[in-house]
Order: sequence, then C-alpha cells, then structure tokens
Amino acid sequence: MKRLVSTRIRDLRRPKSYSLQTDGITQGLIMCYLKCRVEFILRLNNWGPLEEKKVFANGSITHDTLDKVYTFFNWYKRLPSILKIRQWIQEFDKDKPDWLPKANREDIPRIKAVCFVVVTEYIRFYKKDFEQLDIIGAEDIFDLIWNGYRLRGKKDLRYRINGEKWIMETKTMARIDEAELVDRISFDFQSHFYTFAEEEDDPNHEEVHGVVYNVVRNPGHKVGKNETLYTYCNRLRREIRKDPNHFFMRWSIPFTRLDKLEFRKELLYILKEIDSWLKGDLSTYRNYKNCVTRFMCTFLRACASGKLVGFARKYPLFRELGEEEIND
Repeated sequence: MKRLVSTRIRDLRRPKSYSLQTDGITQGLIMCYLKCRVEFILRLNNWGPLEEKKVFANGSITHDTLDKVYTFFNWYKRLPSILKIRQWIQEFDKDKPDWLPKANREDIPRIKAVCFVVVTEYIRFYKKDFEQLDIIGAEDIFDLIWNGYRLRGKKDLRYRINGEKWIMETKTMARIDEAELVDRISFDFQSHFYTFAEEEDDPNHEEVHGVVYNVVRNPGHKVGKNETLYTYCNRLRREIRKDPNHFFMRWSIPFTRLDKLEFRKELLYILKEIDSWLKGDLSTYRNYKNCVTRFMCTFLRACASGKLVGFARKYPLFRELGEEEIND
C-alpha cells in the first residue's frame, strides 16, 4: 500500500505563481478567503479531502441535473426526455467519481432514485418556467477584467420576464429556516457577484433587476424496513405532490442601483485586501469563529492535528468552472 505523505499546515506558503491579475479569482475563492485565510492558502495549494462528505451528495447530483435540464432547454427549446434525465443521473459518477465516500457507496441507488423523483417533480411543478420565461443562457463561463483584477465564474440561469432581466440562483437544502434565509439573501454575496458580472460582461450593460432564489429541499424520508426502492420512490412522489410548496420555494430579490453600487465598492475593498495578503503585507491566521458553524469546516481535522492526513493535492483551483476550462 502506498504510504500517504504527511504535510504540516504550518509549512504551506502562498503560491508565488498565483496572482489575481493573471490567474483571477471566483466568488467561491473570495468567500473562502473571507471565511478563513488558512483554508484559503490550502485551497490555493490545491488541497482538499480525499473524499467528499456524504451530506453534500444529494445536493450535488440534484443541482447538477437541474443545471442540465435548463441548459438543454436553452439549447434545444424543449425539455429533455425522461430517459435523458435518467441517463444524466446514472452517469453522474463519470464526471464526479468522488462525489460520495466509499463507505456510503451502497446509498448510490437510493440517492439517484431520489434525485430522479425530485427533478421530474420540479419540472412538473415549475412547468410555467418553460412556457413563460425567455431564457437567455444557463451555466455559461465568464472571464472579465475589472479594475485590473481578473474575475471568473459560471453564470447561473439568466432570463427575461415582462422585459426585465433576472438571474436565478438554485440551492438545495435539507433544513430551511425561511425567516433567516429571506434576511440573508437580500445581501447574499454570490447573488450580488453574479448580478455584477452579468452587467459587466454584457456588451450593452443591460440592467439586471435582481435574483430569484430558487430553493429545492433535499427529502429526509427514510426507506421503510420492508419497503422496496420502487415503493419508496412512489411514496416520496406522493408526498411531494401533496405539498409541493414544502419542497420547492422561491424568493424574488430586486437589487436597486444603490445596492449594486455598494456591492461594487465592497468588492473592490475585498480584492485589494486579498491582493495585499498575496503580497505578504497581511498575516495568515485561523478564523476560529468559522471552524464549526452549521457545517464543520472541511479542514477542521487538519487544523486540529497540524497535518494533512486524509487530504490530497487533487483539487483544481477553479472547480466551479469545470475541468474543460481549468485545463485550457
């Protein structure tokens, strides 16, 4: 058996070859820096867990499949067939082989079956999306220079309705606190970042009126003791149809010009701070407040031991852009 190389966290350094001006940064990396500078330096050095956490598996496959549905509709002006959706779900492992820990691989058939039920019921519930929305694009790469900094990302669903341009941001969640969510998304960084990027990247700088926060609940239903996967899926489908508003929720958040101006100002502050940190003008320290929040930090075990045992340098810097963009 190949012995894992143990690397001490304190030995890691800022990559000298990386810069905001030439390599650029995504909203995910910006949020990583704001969360914790130690996690940021680990990400810049391509470190990540050997296996993804099980808790993210349902959301990952569901979000990916919904992205494919909207992209397919945008390209072909029709919905994909049930067989095509099933094929995407079954082949999900090919693109993301580490999406589920090896210890939980027996859960794959159930997770994929739940995804199929949720996605097909989502399409049924939001049928008007594919009748009324003038979809402009979905999951398109952007790469722009702003104030000397290279900003990169993948645009979410963009569409016009009643002549107004909107962005839809889809999230999958197991636990939903509506009051907390509504307060938070009014200044959600990712929503503002994609709104800003869409206006900057558009040759006509067409105004984006705001973001539709599209939340899909991950079902927490367990398979019964004497229940087959088929009967379980039928029960889940009945539960969704009985109360679809429990599983599918949306909030429309308009952004004023003052909101956008304030975000641009704060974004520039953040980029300048990250640039200063990269140049060594600011120190690296752990943000103790974010070690355990709603979710445990991915690198908590590494920080606790000081060693990266159970982690590997296999994570592309810009994971959200997709492998084809990274390897250009």
